[in-house]
This record gives sequence, C-alpha cells and structure tokens, in this order.
Amino acid sequence: MRIFLLYIFLLLFSLASFSQTGSMWSLQWEAAIPVGNTKTQMEKNSYKGVSFEYKKCITPTILVGGHIGLNSFFEEKGASSIVFDNDTIYGNFDNSLRAIPIMLTAGYLLNTDKFIPYAGIGIGVYNIRGKSVTGINEYETENAWHFGLSPEVGITIPFIVSNFGLNLNTKYNLAIKTKNAPTHSWFSFGIGLSFMY
Repeated sequence: MRIFLLYIFLLLFSLASFSQTGSMWSLQWEAAIPVGNTKTQMEKNSYKGVSFEYKKCITPTILVGGHIGLNSFFEEKGASSIVFDNDTIYGNFDNSLRAIPIMLTAGYLLNTDKFIPYAGIGIGVYNIRGKSVTGINEYETENAWHFGLSPEVGITIPFIVSNFGLNLNTKYNLAIKTKNAPTHSWFSFGIGLSFMY
C-alpha cells in the first residue's frame, strides 16, 4: 500500500509542476485482449476497463502526463484444477484478474488542423490481483506490484464548437514478472471524451 501511495504522490506532484496551458484530460472506456502468459490464464477478452489520463504540452510537440486505469478480466473455467499452497484443488472455477496501471507518460504529437495523432510510452507500476472461486471458497492466486511499460498510439478528434473531443487509443501493457508473480501483458483499446484547454 505504501508503494501505491508513493506513486500517486509522485504522479500528482509531477503533474502539478506544469502550468495549465495546453493541457488535456480524458476519461475512457477500455476493452482489452490478453496475450502471452496472461492469455494462458485468461483466454477471454475484457470489456470492463476504464482509464483517466492527463497530458500536458511542454513544447508544441512533446507531451508529459500521467495515467491511471483499471482492466478487469473474468472467465468461467468450469471443471478444472488449481495449485494453491502446494495443494492441487479441483472444482468448477471462475477466474478473475484485476490490473491497475499507474503510469507517468511522455509522448510526441502531430498538431494538424482537424486531428491530433500522438504516440508515447508510460512507465510505472501495475497492481495485479488474481483469484479463483469455486462454490463459497475463494483462492487468491496473485496479489503483486509489477514494474511495467505501456507504449501507446492514439488520436484526438476535437469537436468544432467546444474544447471537448473524441479520444481513441491503443496500448500494449507489459507488467514485468516479480519474484512471486509471472509477467502479464495485454492490448487495451480505449475510446472516450477529452477536454482540452
């Protein structure tokens, strides 16, 4: 919990150090496709994701900011088994995986007349918690903080009559393995509303 609060503090401090000119806030709904090791645990795509982002232009083409989000994966495994505390447990399992990325971001944008395409990368942490449920029994399969990266490409389409716009993006999320938890990775696809000022 202390590392979570430290990253929140660093994120807010770094964002507060910039003036308010040339900034963008966005709130997005996200879908996610698991890949790699995450797909072996959770084959189904997720449609239960949300993210909140802040971006600030420090030059006409360079962006810095922050990102916090939530991706939630769920799958009914049916009759299967898990290994928990060196014991093999059999049952009808429902598996879930919840990932919370907290990232500092940097990027590059092309400012055109109608669209604002951009590309960037986030560096920070992922809190990932996995669990398996059978009947009334719940087994926590993972609860770990991972260092991670999230390359991103996107486009913002400003609305003509206001400071609002439509934001579309895709990210590759890579949560690097820890001593007790495996690497996780997934693609997320976001669509949401942006406010620019």
